[in-house]
Amino acid sequence: MKTELLKQNRYENVKQTMTFLLSMMILMFLLGWMLGGLGGLVFAVIISITLLIVDASHSPLRLLRMLRARRLGPGSHPELYNIIRNITHRSGLTQLPELYYVPSKVMSAFVIAKEENAAIVVTGGLLRNLNFRELAGILGHEIAHIRNKDLWVMSVAETTLRIVQFLSIMGQVLVLFALPALLYGEVQIALLPLLLLFFAPTVCLILMMALSRTREYEADRMGVELVGDVYGLVSALEKLERYHKGILSRFFLAPWKLSQPSFLQTHPPTKDRICRLLSMSDTNDNWLLRVLLYPLGKPPWEQKFR
Repeated sequence: MKTELLKQNRYENVKQTMTFLLSMMILMFLLGWMLGGLGGLVFAVIISITLLIVDASHSPLRLLRMLRARRLGPGSHPELYNIIRNITHRSGLTQLPELYYVPSKVMSAFVIAKEENAAIVVTGGLLRNLNFRELAGILGHEIAHIRNKDLWVMSVAETTLRIVQFLSIMGQVLVLFALPALLYGEVQIALLPLLLLFFAPTVCLILMMALSRTREYEADRMGVELVGDVYGLVSALEKLERYHKGILSRFFLAPWKLSQPSFLQTHPPTKDRICRLLSMSDTNDNWLLRVLLYPLGKPPWEQKFR
């Protein structure tokens, strides 16, 4: 893999993460200052810290019970745990993530809880449709999320969004009560603060979506670096894309008719992720890129992970 490009992508991802997160916090502080001056700003900070502490105290066991998830032990699934053990060791994490299975036909994998008691949840559809090489790519991506503390980052972003929404509603209520005085000219409100009051939640939501996409790019980058294999994750992403597009075309409309603006998506487009991943590889096979972006069948590298 191209080491220099990996470092460059990491720098860009970190820079974008800090930019989006700081922009959200600045919006929150501005709203707090507009509504209550220094007191409003302090109020926003205290509420943020309180919500983060409450969120950190939540146990993932409730979610696992809701999903009817069951733990996959090292004894029953040694191959998967061998992959997780190797990737975790290379990532520098001291705690091995637990692996849970959800009996669902949907192809999906995600991480719950924080680094200390992190768990990776995989569905039956994912285990049935991916080979070990592709599973290694997916598990590397999820362990990268744990290593990068992405759950904590997104928790901060979500908390900031909730406070911005709360402050915006409070401000709109105050404007509503002040409406008679505004109509009679007894009170005046500048246009810019008024626009900020109404549109701050939307801007904050767009920033959070952009932050989520950035963390996905970084998890892709670190994941392939930990696994040492670009094509496992590339093949898995291509299969997931075909599967989800197939679901949409069968039950709803054609996928292109359901497409939403990219700035409202939590995950980057699969084609963009694949192109980024392939750019990190040393290969120059153009035919491979064509097969990935316009798949006609099974990828030629589909083989068991060793």
